[in-house]
Amino acid sequence: MTHDRDLGPGWKHLAAVRRSERLELYVNGVKIAESGACSGTALGLSNDQPLRIGFGATDYFHGKIRNVRVHRRALEPDVMERMAAKL
Repeated sequence: MTHDRDLGPGWKHLAAVRRSERLELYVNGVKIAESGACSGTALGLSNDQPLRIGFGATDYFHGKIRNVRVHRRALEPDVMERMAAKL
């Protein structure tokens, strides 16, 4: 899943959520993309590699990251909207 568009200047609240067999991408509390359904281990998170944030398949993130959080559960959309409102 990708958003392949410039998000413009200023701080943005980004959230990627694995919900069942789909991935969802939120910018500032608004869902802007959703993957198709995946089956099997396509969305498995178990591995022996370090977590890398900002490393894309074709480019790298250029900017600053102020805060990173990893949750053990899929947050509901209203929770992400409240978090984004605190920017």
